[in-house]
Amino acid sequence: MSAPPIRAHSDPAADAAALLSRLGLAMLGIVAPCAAIGARRAIFILMPIGAALILLAALLGSRGEGFRHFRDALLSPVGIAILFLAAWSALTLLWTPFRVEAGARFVKVAGTLVLASVASAFLPERTRVTNLYHWPLGAGLAALAILALVAIHPSFLASIQDGEDSTLERGLIASVVLAWPAMAALALRARWNSAAVVAVLVAAAAIAVWSPVALIGLLMGALAFAASAGHPRRAVPWLAGLAAVLLALAPAIPLALALLPIGAGTDPASPLGAFLASITSWADIVRGDGWRLLTGHGLDSATRGISGGFLPDSTPLGVLFEIWYELGAVGALASAVLASQAFLACGRASPTLAPFLLAGLVSVLTIAMLGLSTAQLWWVTLLGIVLVAFSHVARGQHLASRPKMQAQLTVQGMANAASPAL
Repeated sequence: MSAPPIRAHSDPAADAAALLSRLGLAMLGIVAPCAAIGARRAIFILMPIGAALILLAALLGSRGEGFRHFRDALLSPVGIAILFLAAWSALTLLWTPFRVEAGARFVKVAGTLVLASVASAFLPERTRVTNLYHWPLGAGLAALAILALVAIHPSFLASIQDGEDSTLERGLIASVVLAWPAMAALALRARWNSAAVVAVLVAAAAIAVWSPVALIGLLMGALAFAASAGHPRRAVPWLAGLAAVLLALAPAIPLALALLPIGAGTDPASPLGAFLASITSWADIVRGDGWRLLTGHGLDSATRGISGGFLPDSTPLGVLFEIWYELGAVGALASAVLASQAFLACGRASPTLAPFLLAGLVSVLTIAMLGLSTAQLWWVTLLGIVLVAFSHVARGQHLASRPKMQAQLTVQGMANAASPAL
């Protein structure tokens, strides 16, 4: 009687690391976007837990290459721009009127972004197929939950229609920005029909809630995707230049619009009247800032200035005003460099992934410029989840190539290398 074959024993540490990594990614990809719809503070709890599980999995799996990834990210043009902007933001704490509150905000924002960046660096080198589907599943379920809530309880829309910062709208914005890595994950597996389903669900949720910020952010992302699909490197210079110009020359916008003969007879309570009032307030602030246009008024001075009565209620929100008012020309130029370098980095990704990266970046910048509580920690935490999502999807690009296609690419590469000698 022959002996049974000896089976190789699996590594318990590797199995535990794989389980913890899957749980962390499920926490960020599925639970976080769904929980954000009904609980305002759920994202503050789920994001650190998910990132901690990913880091614990990396510790058990002995993935020392994460330190190299993190170092390379810090030394890249995007990383250097982020470090400079962080250093300047910390320096403005010396002259901000709200030093204690601004210091606490700086620590929270910096800690959240560092945690997300470290978790992204320590993700597995190769993404498993099952883990890749966490992102489209979470985005799709969140959109379905929003549609169900709107259909069952139309009263949820009252706060949005009244202009309040509602939990439902926050959840919708989370679904919009996470839809791009979700569709990228499906595109890597050539599941374009499923990606279209995710896009339709998120768009339907945005239309049902009728949030202008979410709708415009989704629309601008879709236009960026359409412009870059097939030839992403052609669209990158235009997108990078436009973002840099808007950030670097933002004060010229209200000054130019204030000179135009518009707004006569406009109802101040209408959306157009509120927009014109914010433009007028911004232009008045720019004219009276003087040398403060160079240094800014210090971190957290815009949001707290409005709530404390130091700035008029019609003062505009959004990253364009906040950067110039708080960080001045130095911070605005650093932000312009950061945005342009981020677009250039997205353009260097694979032709399959690059259009989704560009669309996601455009959506994020559009929502930030429209000014829906982007200075609050929930927005920064959401950006951290988006960073982990795109980093995770990028690690799954090997799933897009099959052996036959890989052989064809190798032969083509050899032919291209040999052509100069022929």
